Amino acid sequence: SDIVIVCLTTGMQTRREMQAEIKDILDERRRHPSDAIWLVPARLEDCAIPSEFTELHTIDLFTAGGYERLAEALRLRSDQLRRPPSPAAATWLERLNAALAGHLRVYRVLTAPEKLIPVGEFALPDELRPLAVAEEEAAGREGRPNDPHAILTDLGALERSPLRLEYLSLWYSELVALSSTGERPATLTANTVVTDDTRQQLILHWRSPQSRLYPGARSICGGAFAPQMGTIWDRSLRATARREFEEESGKECFIDQETPRLLTREVATGAVQVNYLGARLIEVPGLGDSWEGTLDRLAYADLEDALLQTQRWAPLGWGSVLAWLAIGAPGADALFAGREPQQVFNDVLDRIERDGYEPPPVAA
Repeated sequence: SDIVIVCLTTGMQTRREMQAEIKDILDERRRHPSDAIWLVPARLEDCAIPSEFTELHTIDLFTAGGYERLAEALRLRSDQLRRPPSPAAATWLERLNAALAGHLRVYRVLTAPEKLIPVGEFALPDELRPLAVAEEEAAGREGRPNDPHAILTDLGALERSPLRLEYLSLWYSELVALSSTGERPATLTANTVVTDDTRQQLILHWRSPQSRLYPGARSICGGAFAPQMGTIWDRSLRATARREFEEESGKECFIDQETPRLLTREVATGAVQVNYLGARLIEVPGLGDSWEGTLDRLAYADLEDALLQTQRWAPLGWGSVLAWLAIGAPGADALFAGREPQQVFNDVLDRIERDGYEPPPVAA
């Protein structure tokens, strides 16, 4: 039941079975959060209140305004039921943010669709133009793409719901030139925790030793949102996450409208990420590699030991996988070495809180 209203009268309290019924109700109440309006004693007449109910707020329906107070209690309970489970979410978010302090900010699991709003193209200062040209030429020689990127213009939007992301477009070579000045532009990326539940594995990514950021570290697949500037562009962040996974693995993943999304921001780079937690692998045979790194199959049974080796994980990948566990590991129907995903999360954070968090170097 979402709420129980116990109607009290003088006669009913003399019934022998009343004590057994009260015990059953109180046992059920203990399964609900302490602040939940789940049990409401309501007196129909001026009668004694059972001692078990004295700590609760009793409504007198035989007095003026009694039914209005009951209606207000029902309205408040309805609001509680529509609200996300904030106490539990706050607990794991607080623990994760404490562990990742100085490396990754974990905002929240998004509950409404995000909106992407283009507001123009980024104007690179003239003195940085030669650096951008040099980077574009180097990318051509090395076979790397010079893709379009997006820089967010209002970081305050990350604190607001629903999420509205206004952005300026620029090329990757321009972004490299801008970053050379020490700027940490808030580029927009989309990433995904992908499950192969048939084999009880996560599909992750070893970053290339030549990567500019966290070279050789384990992370999740993903990359930059591509605004409409060139021949490749993304209509949504979900499209970005699917495209990036296909580019990095040679395979596809399924991300539906209900796949949870985690909002984060890397401290070292300033980049903002929307991370899809629990996409499903569509094609399994022959996972491939790319210039960005190699694919990594991590068995559910080995996940806890791997997560304790924090120096092998990019903070984004480590934090996203732990968040995936904290919300129940969507996309995974199996246990993790015989345990629920939330227990794995708690055990890993217990160790980290005791021994400390050590990420890999940001750059080689």
